[in-house]
Amino acid sequence: MPDLKVYEKLTVVKLKDWTQIVAPILVDDLLKACNSWLTFVKVWWVMVNVNFIMSAEEKQWNTIDNFVL
Repeated sequence: MPDLKVYEKLTVVKLKDWTQIVAPILVDDLLKACNSWLTFVKVWWVMVNVNFIMSAEEKQWNTIDNFVL
């Protein structure tokens, strides 16, 4: 049985259509990608247009939240 990976920090990315994507990406890394020449970024398994991102916020999760996610 494969081990589950426990993420210490996950980022909630909110899109302009109010969709939320929770991914193990740092806000600073997402900001660098959005400020580069890239038009799209891959957040988890979703390709998102950088102009469609409304906000991104890092959250500390407890063990129960990690298990659910």
